[in-house]
Amino acid sequence: MANLREKLKEEFISRPNRIAIQYKRNSEWIDVDYRTFERNIKSLSSYLLEQGIKKDDKIGIILENGPLWPLAFFSSISIGAIAVPIGAEYTQKEVENILKNS
Repeated sequence: MANLREKLKEEFISRPNRIAIQYKRNSEWIDVDYRTFERNIKSLSSYLLEQGIKKDDKIGIILENGPLWPLAFFSSISIGAIAVPIGAEYTQKEVENILKNS
């Protein structure tokens, strides 16, 4: 069975022009196709590697729901890091607890 990273790679190859993410900015809908999403993931993944993030490192993702969230998540797992989703509405104490126990 394919993992999430492998399934996304299949989408990049088989459906590069299909919409991967759609979000609303102000009153306008923005479409991001798989080709663009892949390019953005590669860019952020490279940045994470430059910052010293490596396989099995944990990356806390504290973002509101929106187009940056899947970008951060898939960039993290694409380099073998472990994405730790943290709700943007969580208190500092909750965030500290999640980070301590992840």
